[in-house]
Amino acid sequence: MELLNYNSKKPMEEMLKENCQPFDKYVEQLPIAVFETSRQGSITFINDAGCLMLGYTRDELVGLPFFQFVAPEDRNRCIATAQMS
Repeated sequence: MELLNYNSKKPMEEMLKENCQPFDKYVEQLPIAVFETSRQGSITFINDAGCLMLGYTRDELVGLPFFQFVAPEDRNRCIATAQMS
């Protein structure tokens, strides 16, 4: 993996996409659920293990609120923790 060159004329988004591809490949192969959410709490990425664990396809999960998959008794604490970050 090469270091990002911030002096490059390439747009930052393109540079990040190129440098994250190897990472994404490894995340997909992990046997544990890995997900990413937006600041609003919607799922923006989930790997195959996460889809299998939740019983949905990736297309069904992306865009859904993550907190709907958190046990009701843990939701408020989880939301509060997310808001602090």
